Amino acid sequence: MKLGAQIIGLIMTATALFDVNHSMEGIKSNALIKLTAFMDAISGSVAGTVFARNKGGAYAKSKSNPTNPQTVAQQTVRAAFASIAQSWRGLANQQRAAWDAATDDYPYQNRLGETKTYSGSALHQSLNLNLNSIGVSPITAPLLPTTVAQLTDLSVVANASAGTMVATAGFATNPGTVTCAVFATESSSAGRTNLKNRLRKIAIVDGSALSGTDLYTDYVAIFGVPISGAKIAYEIRTVNKTTGQGTAPYYIVQIVL
Repeated sequence: MKLGAQIIGLIMTATALFDVNHSMEGIKSNALIKLTAFMDAISGSVAGTVFARNKGGAYAKSKSNPTNPQTVAQQTVRAAFASIAQSWRGLANQQRAAWDAATDDYPYQNRLGETKTYSGSALHQSLNLNLNSIGVSPITAPLLPTTVAQLTDLSVVANASAGTMVATAGFATNPGTVTCAVFATESSSAGRTNLKNRLRKIAIVDGSALSGTDLYTDYVAIFGVPISGAKIAYEIRTVNKTTGQGTAPYYIVQIVL
């Protein structure tokens, strides 16, 4: 009976959330959520309500529809998705079966920290998007996963007057097995805190050559000359050149000299 009451209560709570959302159309809302032993995590969006979590705890807010400026970067990513989807459709049934059979070898964690497995087509897309990001042709057959060289430290010293932007990096294992996609932001004021959504790819560098590489020319080609005293965010994403496995991005923010 107690479990049944909890389930009914959960359904009523969810229904109430949806009713509030529908009754407040056009009005921005940001409601906090207190999770219970029955439901300890919630993430994603349902019926126009987005559920998320920050340092203040779980919260819900109205889902917004962002503008679509059709930037070059957006179009490049969409083209990559379309190309990889087309290559999946071009595979023979036997090749698709091989991808389906390999999914247990590539578990991943979702936003709630749960271990999940891809479908065959999703695994094909994930690995080949990684390879596309470092300029490597797609693979048609999955390979056995291996240890991917992970960045352990990173700094990028940008000097506006000297015209340099030198990276220094350390890896846990052999960096020669990976290629790094390097992302950065434009010069930003000290008061701006949300920089991750402004990252753009500026270079592709072999892992073994990342430390000591001067990114200045690549940076200027995208953003122009960096401004002394401003801050720039950098993100490095490492991808195994053969398997397409990637690591979690390494993100830093540094001040231009």
